[in-house]
Amino acid sequence: MIWLIGAIGRLGSALFLIVGFAIVFEVIMRSVFKSPTLWAGEISGLLTIAGSLLMFSYTLQERGHTRVDFITVYLSPRSNFILNLFTTCLALLLCAMLTFYGVKMAKSSYDLGEVTQVLRLPLWVMQGLYRFPAGS
Repeated sequence: MIWLIGAIGRLGSALFLIVGFAIVFEVIMRSVFKSPTLWAGEISGLLTIAGSLLMFSYTLQERGHTRVDFITVYLSPRSNFILNLFTTCLALLLCAMLTFYGVKMAKSSYDLGEVTQVLRLPLWVMQGLYRFPAGS
């Protein structure tokens, strides 16, 4: 499982490289050739969200999230464990709520046939994928 999360993290990193290339391409087209692209902004936004979601699980695995420890340094190991358990349960509740309402939103977009503004991609696909961050 560790190798899978690592691979997912590398995929998320690759998406950010693509975003970088899209932005550089847009800047060159706009400033040098006076011919801005329409797709670069939309693809950058979509891939940034996807890349972030893919990298959450890798960052969690590597314990790379910022921790605010001004309270936990004064707690006993048992109290620290209870606090971590409590905050993990709150996070699971939040994820469940986001998933529930996200699926409702994606279903609504599917029913209405909504698409992205420029690339005309089905919006429900993006919304549906974004409801399930890999391993988070």
